[in-house]
Amino acid sequence: MRVSTQKNGDGRLTLVMGRNGFGKTSLLNAVKLLFLGTEDKTQRRSMSRSAYVLGDGDKWSGILNREAKADGATACSVSIEVGPPNRVELVARRNWTINGHIFSPDSEILEVEVDGQPLAGEVAEARLDEFLPRELVPFFSD
Repeated sequence: MRVSTQKNGDGRLTLVMGRNGFGKTSLLNAVKLLFLGTEDKTQRRSMSRSAYVLGDGDKWSGILNREAKADGATACSVSIEVGPPNRVELVARRNWTINGHIFSPDSEILEVEVDGQPLAGEVAEARLDEFLPRELVPFFSD
């Protein structure tokens, strides 16, 4: 997969391209998961939150993929860092914890840090929504 960013005047254009099976849809799904979480029904379509995280047979292998589960992994996350490498302005991470074959929605945690200051709960969700409003996330469609 190749990601290319081009500055053009005041705007920025990012192109994501690659062969089939090289992660383009996974990248889009990660963006949607970070900004919407598993509670948002548009993200997981008709699946329950538990099925979306743990997998739903052959249709969806879940957020924590089959190989990771088979290796005994119990946690997964998606994160983003915004800003130049020498001064990261925003860090956001959404974490999921799985206990065996059980997923509790309470185990989904969003952590946001702005200029080194941690935010939690609704304040963290609100800050993430300021960065990319929820109504714009569906534009990251697969």
